Amino acid sequence: MFMNRGIRAYKAGNFAEAAGYFDRATKEDPSSYQAWHHLALTCLKQDHWLPRAQEAITKACELRPNHIPYLKLAGKIYERAGMAPKAKQYYNQAISLGGADPAIRKALQALGDSSSPSKAEKPKSGLFRKVW
Repeated sequence: MFMNRGIRAYKAGNFAEAAGYFDRATKEDPSSYQAWHHLALTCLKQDHWLPRAQEAITKACELRPNHIPYLKLAGKIYERAGMAPKAKQYYNQAISLGGADPAIRKALQALGDSSSPSKAEKPKSGLFRKVW
């Protein structure tokens, strides 16, 4: 019941409502990897929901550890949260299970580039350093 309502709300662009329904679905059935996945996907829509997205996708991956789409989403969520080592872990796990994936390779390359700035792009110190 909550899953169907959440899906309808998500499709309608009502992400706060959808997140509420998916959250209720996870409480109703904590072993529902789909409910956790849908909650993570919905929480990814708002940056201030990223901590909840991390919790939800971690739980989905625990319940279904070899499901490549969940691992890819986990990588994306942790990448967006600025947690490159964790993102790389999930992306590499997806590759080890599913083989080469151009999208994952591109994401890993971007993470590698962002973790070691070039000489021209070294972060500044003090008040005027780059925060992104």
